[in-house]
Amino acid sequence: MSTCEQCWSDSQGPYGDPVRRYRELVETRKCTPEEQAGPGAGECPRCKRKTLHQYTAEPMCGCPSAFQAPSAEAIEAVRASLEPGDVNG
Repeated sequence: MSTCEQCWSDSQGPYGDPVRRYRELVETRKCTPEEQAGPGAGECPRCKRKTLHQYTAEPMCGCPSAFQAPSAEAIEAVRASLEPGDVNG
């Protein structure tokens, strides 16, 4: 799960424990998906908003991820197709 970049940024400073302050901010604020994604956010390919988290590329807008991990079945199919010694040795 990606952090809210706006809350994380605002939690830094002379407020004491930044993790505690971050939790407080997340619980009390309603940041927009653009604020959550951060200033370096990418554009979501589905809704065209700048809501892809700047570090994780998670769509903070709630759209299904454009970057889906392969299924366990697909991974096993690739492994089964490899010859001994194809990977690391």
